[in-house]
Amino acid sequence: MLKKSTKGLAYYTLKEYILSMPRKIRQLLSDYQRAGFTLEKGGKGSHRKLSHPKLDKKATLSGKLGHDAKTYQERDLADFLKQLKEQE
Repeated sequence: MLKKSTKGLAYYTLKEYILSMPRKIRQLLSDYQRAGFTLEKGGKGSHRKLSHPKLDKKATLSGKLGHDAKTYQERDLADFLKQLKEQE
């Protein structure tokens, strides 16, 4: 793998390449479920509704399981986990 740098082209190390790969929707779903969220009925197409008994707000996760997660989806997960940690 090549990446641009100010000095020209350089090679990614394997660790940098793996860490730079976006996570998949299935990984985010697994993280939500591990945190205590449950899937609700409903949701259109590839949208999933998740709820947690300690939170009033519900999470919506869109995308097929094999698709790359978007930055805002990662941020939403982090925000929900932060809210749960603050309630404890």
